[in-house]
Amino acid sequence: MMTTKGTITDLFDNILRQIANEANTPEEVIQIWVSIGKRLGVDDILPAFKLIVLQDDDGSRNILGFIASPSDMVVEYLSSEDIFHGDICEEALRSISINKPVYH
Repeated sequence: MMTTKGTITDLFDNILRQIANEANTPEEVIQIWVSIGKRLGVDDILPAFKLIVLQDDDGSRNILGFIASPSDMVVEYLSSEDIFHGDICEEALRSISINKPVYH
């Protein structure tokens, strides 16, 4: 159904864009994303999840990964230091520094 202001999808997109513009950190963006996912029932499909965060030398908290699965055991394994070891963390931090968005 079209209105003079656009479709409901346009409205939803505009609301999400405004929320994203108000986010101050990548962690806030992820918190919003997880919250929306829970309201949509994503946690019924992937109930186990973990955010991998590493603090770098200047004290900034960096999101290195988001792991989700129907299985707690899978999430624990994929988020372990066997998987997220030094080289992987360094590569993630390098990629963050190259692609880092600006947050206000």
